[in-house]
Amino acid sequence: MRPEVAALFHEVSDLAAADRADHYLRRQVPDALRAEVESLLEYDVAGDSLRACVESAERLLVESSAPEAHTPPTRSGGIVPATIGRFEVTRLLGRGGMGEVYLARDALIDRPVAIKLLGAGHEGDAGRRLVREARAAGRLHHPNIVTVFEAGEHDGRPYIAMEYVSGETIGSLIRRHALLSLRRRLEMIEGACAGLAHAHREGVIHLDIKPDNLMLDDDGIVKVLDFGISRIVQSDTLATLHGAGTLRYMSPEQIQGRPLDHRSDVFSLACSLFELVSYSPAFTGST
Repeated sequence: MRPEVAALFHEVSDLAAADRADHYLRRQVPDALRAEVESLLEYDVAGDSLRACVESAERLLVESSAPEAHTPPTRSGGIVPATIGRFEVTRLLGRGGMGEVYLARDALIDRPVAIKLLGAGHEGDAGRRLVREARAAGRLHHPNIVTVFEAGEHDGRPYIAMEYVSGETIGSLIRRHALLSLRRRLEMIEGACAGLAHAHREGVIHLDIKPDNLMLDDDGIVKVLDFGISRIVQSDTLATLHGAGTLRYMSPEQIQGRPLDHRSDVFSLACSLFELVSYSPAFTGST
Protein backbone atom coordinates (compact mmCIF):
# COMPACT_ATOMS: atom_id res chain seq x y z
CA MET A 1 0.00 0.00 0.00
CA ARG A 2 1.35 3.43 -0.93
CA PRO A 3 2.28 5.61 2.10
CA GLU A 4 -0.19 8.40 1.23
CA VAL A 5 -3.04 5.86 0.97
CA ALA A 6 -2.13 4.25 4.30
CA ALA A 7 -1.85 7.62 6.04
CA LEU A 8 -5.23 8.86 4.78
CA PHE A 9 -6.89 5.52 5.54
CA HIS A 10 -5.83 5.71 9.20
CA GLU A 11 -6.97 9.35 9.41
CA VAL A 12 -10.53 8.63 8.27
CA SER A 13 -11.17 5.00 9.23
CA ASP A 14 -13.02 5.94 12.44
CA LEU A 15 -15.04 8.79 10.90
CA ALA A 16 -18.66 8.65 9.75
CA ALA A 17 -19.29 9.01 6.01
CA ALA A 18 -20.32 12.68 6.28
CA ASP A 19 -17.28 13.53 8.41
CA ARG A 20 -15.01 11.77 5.94
CA ALA A 21 -16.41 13.89 3.13
CA ASP A 22 -15.61 17.07 5.11
CA HIS A 23 -12.11 15.78 5.83
CA TYR A 24 -11.45 15.08 2.14
CA LEU A 25 -12.68 18.56 1.26
CA ARG A 26 -10.53 20.32 3.86
CA ARG A 27 -7.47 18.33 2.81
CA GLN A 28 -8.25 18.80 -0.90
CA VAL A 29 -7.76 15.06 -1.43
CA PRO A 30 -7.56 14.11 -5.14
CA ASP A 31 -10.49 12.05 -6.42
CA ALA A 32 -8.31 9.04 -7.28
CA LEU A 33 -6.80 8.91 -3.79
CA ARG A 34 -10.20 9.36 -2.21
CA ALA A 35 -11.67 6.50 -4.27
CA GLU A 36 -8.81 4.19 -3.30
CA VAL A 37 -9.27 4.88 0.41
CA GLU A 38 -13.05 4.45 0.21
CA SER A 39 -12.53 1.09 -1.48
CA LEU A 40 -10.25 0.01 1.36
CA LEU A 41 -12.84 1.14 3.90
CA GLU A 42 -15.49 -1.05 2.23
CA TYR A 43 -13.24 -4.07 2.63
CA ASP A 44 -12.53 -3.08 6.23
CA VAL A 45 -16.27 -3.02 7.01
CA ALA A 46 -16.72 -6.36 5.25
CA GLY A 47 -13.92 -7.78 7.34
CA ASP A 48 -15.68 -6.67 10.52
CA SER A 49 -18.85 -8.39 9.29
CA LEU A 50 -16.95 -11.55 8.46
CA ARG A 51 -15.38 -11.61 11.92
CA ALA A 52 -18.82 -11.10 13.49
CA CYS A 53 -20.24 -13.98 11.43
CA VAL A 54 -17.36 -16.26 12.39
CA GLU A 55 -17.86 -15.36 16.04
CA SER A 56 -21.58 -16.12 15.65
CA ALA A 57 -20.78 -19.51 14.14
CA GLU A 58 -18.38 -20.21 17.01
CA ARG A 59 -21.13 -19.34 19.49
CA LEU A 60 -23.43 -21.68 17.56
CA LEU A 61 -20.99 -24.54 18.07
CA VAL A 62 -20.60 -23.82 21.77
CA GLU A 63 -24.27 -23.17 22.54
CA SER A 64 -25.51 -26.14 20.53
CA SER A 65 -23.22 -28.58 22.32
CA ALA A 66 -24.07 -27.27 25.80
CA PRO A 67 -26.30 -29.77 27.70
CA GLU A 68 -29.76 -28.41 28.43
CA ALA A 69 -33.02 -29.87 29.60
CA HIS A 70 -35.31 -30.93 26.76
CA THR A 71 -39.04 -31.41 26.80
CA PRO A 72 -40.27 -34.76 25.41
CA PRO A 73 -40.77 -34.69 22.42
CA THR A 74 -51.67 -36.45 -5.72
CA ARG A 75 -53.99 -37.35 -7.39
CA SER A 76 -55.84 -34.09 -7.14
CA GLY A 77 -56.84 -33.86 -10.79
CA GLY A 78 -55.82 -30.20 -10.72
CA ILE A 79 -58.78 -29.30 -8.47
CA VAL A 80 -57.96 -26.89 -5.64
CA PRO A 81 -59.89 -27.81 -2.47
CA ALA A 82 -62.02 -25.08 -0.92
CA THR A 83 -60.81 -25.91 2.58
CA ILE A 84 -58.14 -28.04 4.24
CA GLY A 85 -58.93 -28.59 7.89
CA ARG A 86 -60.12 -25.27 9.26
CA PHE A 87 -58.17 -23.32 6.63
CA GLU A 88 -59.76 -21.61 3.61
CA VAL A 89 -57.62 -22.31 0.54
CA THR A 90 -56.74 -19.27 -1.58
CA ARG A 91 -54.63 -20.74 -4.37
CA LEU A 92 -52.09 -23.38 -5.34
CA LEU A 93 -48.49 -22.30 -4.72
CA GLY A 94 -46.78 -25.34 -6.20
CA ARG A 95 -47.12 -29.04 -7.03
CA GLY A 96 -44.47 -31.75 -7.03
CA GLY A 97 -44.17 -35.51 -7.04
CA MET A 98 -44.98 -35.78 -3.34
CA GLY A 99 -47.98 -33.43 -3.22
CA GLU A 100 -49.03 -29.80 -3.28
CA VAL A 101 -48.41 -26.57 -1.38
CA TYR A 102 -51.33 -24.15 -0.98
CA LEU A 103 -51.74 -20.61 0.23
CA ALA A 104 -54.65 -20.53 2.65
CA ARG A 105 -56.23 -18.31 5.27
CA ASP A 106 -56.68 -19.11 8.91
CA ALA A 107 -60.15 -17.62 9.41
CA LEU A 108 -59.93 -18.01 13.17
CA ILE A 109 -57.23 -15.36 13.57
CA ASP A 110 -57.16 -13.94 10.01
CA ARG A 111 -53.61 -14.80 8.94
CA PRO A 112 -52.17 -16.38 5.79
CA VAL A 113 -50.69 -19.88 6.06
CA ALA A 114 -48.90 -22.27 3.74
CA ILE A 115 -50.20 -25.85 3.67
CA LYS A 116 -48.22 -28.87 2.56
CA LEU A 117 -50.67 -31.58 1.48
CA LEU A 118 -49.28 -35.02 0.73
CA GLY A 119 -50.28 -36.52 -2.59
CA ALA A 120 -52.42 -39.67 -2.75
CA GLY A 121 -50.35 -42.85 -2.80
CA HIS A 122 -47.41 -41.34 -0.89
CA GLU A 123 -48.42 -42.30 2.63
CA GLY A 124 -45.24 -44.37 3.33
CA ASP A 125 -41.84 -42.65 3.57
CA ALA A 126 -43.23 -39.31 2.42
CA GLY A 127 -45.94 -39.45 5.06
CA ARG A 128 -43.40 -40.22 7.77
CA ARG A 129 -41.25 -37.34 6.52
CA LEU A 130 -44.18 -34.92 6.76
CA VAL A 131 -45.00 -36.09 10.28
CA ARG A 132 -41.33 -35.77 11.25
CA GLU A 133 -41.25 -32.21 9.91
CA ALA A 134 -44.36 -31.31 11.91
CA ARG A 135 -42.96 -32.80 15.11
CA ALA A 136 -39.52 -31.23 14.75
CA ALA A 137 -40.51 -27.74 13.59
CA GLY A 138 -43.61 -27.73 15.78
CA ARG A 139 -41.47 -27.67 18.93
CA LEU A 140 -39.42 -24.72 17.67
CA HIS A 141 -40.46 -21.09 18.13
CA HIS A 142 -37.89 -18.66 16.79
CA PRO A 143 -38.01 -15.70 14.35
CA ASN A 144 -35.44 -17.42 12.09
CA ILE A 145 -37.42 -20.68 11.78
CA VAL A 146 -40.66 -21.17 9.89
CA THR A 147 -43.41 -21.83 12.44
CA VAL A 148 -45.64 -24.92 12.14
CA PHE A 149 -49.18 -24.25 13.38
CA GLU A 150 -51.03 -27.52 12.91
CA ALA A 151 -50.88 -31.04 11.47
CA GLY A 152 -53.84 -33.13 10.37
CA GLU A 153 -55.51 -35.09 7.57
CA HIS A 154 -57.59 -34.01 4.58
CA ASP A 155 -59.47 -36.78 2.76
CA GLY A 156 -57.05 -39.29 4.28
CA ARG A 157 -53.96 -37.31 3.17
CA PRO A 158 -51.63 -35.84 5.82
CA TYR A 159 -51.00 -32.09 5.81
CA ILE A 160 -49.15 -29.51 7.84
CA ALA A 161 -50.08 -25.83 8.11
CA MET A 162 -47.19 -23.44 8.64
CA GLU A 163 -46.21 -19.80 8.54
CA TYR A 164 -46.50 -18.38 5.03
CA VAL A 165 -43.26 -16.66 4.04
CA SER A 166 -43.35 -14.30 1.08
CA GLY A 167 -39.86 -13.85 -0.30
CA GLU A 168 -37.04 -15.66 -2.06
CA THR A 169 -34.71 -18.47 -1.09
CA ILE A 170 -31.00 -17.79 -0.74
CA GLY A 171 -30.54 -20.47 -3.41
CA SER A 172 -32.55 -18.35 -5.83
CA LEU A 173 -30.48 -15.26 -4.98
CA ILE A 174 -27.31 -17.24 -5.74
CA ARG A 175 -28.61 -18.58 -9.06
CA ARG A 176 -29.48 -15.11 -10.34
CA HIS A 177 -26.26 -13.59 -8.94
CA ALA A 178 -28.19 -10.96 -6.97
CA LEU A 179 -26.31 -7.71 -6.31
CA LEU A 180 -25.76 -7.93 -2.54
CA SER A 181 -23.07 -6.40 -0.38
CA LEU A 182 -20.80 -8.78 1.50
CA ARG A 183 -22.17 -7.36 4.75
CA ARG A 184 -25.75 -8.25 3.73
CA ARG A 185 -24.78 -11.78 2.73
CA LEU A 186 -23.09 -12.35 6.07
CA GLU A 187 -26.10 -10.95 7.92
CA MET A 188 -28.26 -13.56 6.17
CA ILE A 189 -26.03 -16.40 7.36
CA GLU A 190 -25.95 -14.92 10.85
CA GLY A 191 -29.76 -15.15 10.91
CA ALA A 192 -29.54 -18.79 9.85
CA CYS A 193 -26.97 -19.35 12.62
CA ALA A 194 -29.42 -17.97 15.18
CA GLY A 195 -32.25 -20.22 13.97
CA LEU A 196 -30.06 -23.33 13.93
CA ALA A 197 -28.63 -22.56 17.37
CA HIS A 198 -32.18 -22.54 18.75
CA ALA A 199 -33.05 -25.81 16.98
CA HIS A 200 -29.92 -27.47 18.36
CA ARG A 201 -30.65 -26.28 21.90
CA GLU A 202 -34.07 -27.92 21.54
CA GLY A 203 -32.45 -31.18 20.41
CA VAL A 204 -33.36 -30.88 16.71
CA ILE A 205 -30.77 -31.53 13.99
CA HIS A 206 -31.91 -30.30 10.57
CA LEU A 207 -29.64 -32.47 8.33
CA ASP A 208 -30.54 -30.74 5.05
CA ILE A 209 -29.21 -27.20 5.43
CA LYS A 210 -28.62 -25.66 2.00
CA PRO A 211 -29.34 -22.33 0.28
CA ASP A 212 -32.72 -23.56 -1.01
CA ASN A 213 -33.84 -24.25 2.57
CA LEU A 214 -32.99 -20.73 3.75
CA MET A 215 -35.74 -18.25 2.87
CA LEU A 216 -35.30 -14.47 2.91
CA ASP A 217 -38.69 -12.89 3.64
CA ASP A 218 -39.92 -9.49 2.45
CA ASP A 219 -38.63 -7.88 5.65
CA GLY A 220 -35.12 -9.24 5.10
CA ILE A 221 -35.36 -11.93 7.81
CA VAL A 222 -33.88 -15.36 7.07
CA LYS A 223 -36.10 -18.35 7.87
CA VAL A 224 -34.89 -21.96 8.06
CA LEU A 225 -37.26 -24.23 6.10
CA ASP A 226 -37.96 -27.94 5.61
CA PHE A 227 -37.29 -30.09 8.67
CA GLY A 228 -38.47 -33.14 6.70
CA ILE A 229 -35.38 -35.31 7.37
CA SER A 230 -34.49 -33.77 10.72
CA ARG A 231 -33.88 -35.81 13.85
CA ILE A 232 -34.81 -35.08 17.47
CA VAL A 233 -32.06 -36.17 19.84
CA GLN A 234 -31.10 -35.71 23.47
CA SER A 235 -27.88 -33.93 24.38
CA ASP A 236 -26.00 -37.18 25.01
CA THR A 237 -27.14 -39.08 21.91
CA LEU A 238 -26.31 -39.08 18.19
CA ALA A 239 -28.62 -39.33 15.18
CA THR A 240 -28.23 -41.64 12.21
CA LEU A 241 -29.45 -41.07 8.67
CA HIS A 242 -29.00 -43.06 5.48
CA GLY A 243 -29.59 -41.99 1.87
CA ALA A 244 -31.13 -38.56 2.51
CA GLY A 245 -29.88 -35.01 2.27
CA THR A 246 -28.28 -32.95 -0.50
CA LEU A 247 -24.86 -34.28 -1.46
CA ARG A 248 -23.19 -30.94 -2.24
CA TYR A 249 -23.82 -29.71 1.33
CA MET A 250 -23.60 -32.94 3.33
CA SER A 251 -20.91 -33.45 5.96
CA PRO A 252 -18.49 -36.37 5.45
CA GLU A 253 -20.06 -38.28 8.35
CA GLN A 254 -23.54 -37.84 6.87
CA ILE A 255 -22.38 -39.12 3.47
CA GLN A 256 -20.76 -42.13 5.13
CA GLY A 257 -23.85 -42.93 7.23
CA ARG A 258 -22.01 -42.41 10.50
CA PRO A 259 -23.62 -41.06 13.70
CA LEU A 260 -24.47 -37.36 13.50
CA ASP A 261 -24.88 -34.39 15.79
CA HIS A 262 -25.30 -30.61 15.41
CA ARG A 263 -21.85 -30.28 13.84
CA SER A 264 -23.16 -31.79 10.62
CA ASP A 265 -25.53 -28.79 10.30
CA VAL A 266 -22.65 -26.42 10.97
CA PHE A 267 -20.66 -28.01 8.12
CA SER A 268 -23.64 -27.65 5.76
CA LEU A 269 -24.16 -24.04 6.82
CA ALA A 270 -20.48 -23.30 6.13
CA CYS A 271 -20.90 -24.71 2.60
CA SER A 272 -23.93 -22.45 2.15
CA LEU A 273 -21.97 -19.44 3.44
CA PHE A 274 -19.15 -20.15 0.98
CA GLU A 275 -21.61 -20.36 -1.91
CA LEU A 276 -23.47 -17.20 -0.89
CA VAL A 277 -20.26 -15.18 -0.54
CA SER A 278 -18.55 -16.48 -3.69
CA TYR A 279 -21.54 -17.45 -5.87
CA SER A 280 -19.65 -20.70 -6.42
CA PRO A 281 -20.21 -24.06 -4.65
CA ALA A 282 -17.70 -25.15 -2.02
CA PHE A 283 -17.48 -28.58 -3.69
CA THR A 284 -18.06 -29.23 -7.38
CA GLY A 285 -17.36 -32.95 -7.68
CA SER A 286 -20.05 -35.52 -8.38
CA THR A 287 -19.09 -37.60 -5.31
